[in-house]
Amino acid sequence: MRTIVAFAALAALLAVAHAGNVPRTTPGMRQGSPSAPVMIEMFVDLQCPDCKAAWPIMKQVLQQMGPNNVYFSLNIIPLWMHRQAADMARAASIVARHNPKAYFNFVDYIFNQQSLYYNAAFFNKTQNDLYNLLGSAVSQFGIDQSYFFTQMTSDSNFAYTDFNIVYGLRKGVAGTPTYFVNGFPVDFDESTSVAEWVQFLNKLLYPHGPTTADN
Repeated sequence: MRTIVAFAALAALLAVAHAGNVPRTTPGMRQGSPSAPVMIEMFVDLQCPDCKAAWPIMKQVLQQMGPNNVYFSLNIIPLWMHRQAADMARAASIVARHNPKAYFNFVDYIFNQQSLYYNAAFFNKTQNDLYNLLGSAVSQFGIDQSYFFTQMTSDSNFAYTDFNIVYGLRKGVAGTPTYFVNGFPVDFDESTSVAEWVQFLNKLLYPHGPTTADN
């Protein structure tokens, strides 16, 4: 797990809640049925190698458990030591807001291409280089590049992205990946196997048996 040691200033700026800036629902992109008995919230940084390792495990867990059993929310919270992570989060927000059906495919794509965004890969590159790389990525998911460049610096997109960050900080997220199940933190990370997740979730779903999820 990669750990956050900053963002205190951002939290101080955005932590006060007013009617005009409180979202109608909690942040995060969702999969599954809202009426499912179990909800998993996963907090990730798109530049975090540990999150890249954890993501296919979580996808397998969700597939095995089924959408009627688990309601899933993915939240992006960039870590300070990953210099490209904040802009990557803003790019994901653009996809979330303007082509939400493509969002999880975009996350797959970014994790698969993660090495292109590492700090070492950008050692002699600029933010414009990053914007061009991200613009090329989002164009594969129905987002016009000129629109993307406009949205990357828009107040509305900053606000959408920052709600995820503040939400995570208020829940005590201190690194990625971090998980909450039915609102409570669980001590799982990228090393937690599919079998361990399924065993844990089945105990919640079927405390008296059976031992396998009914999809």
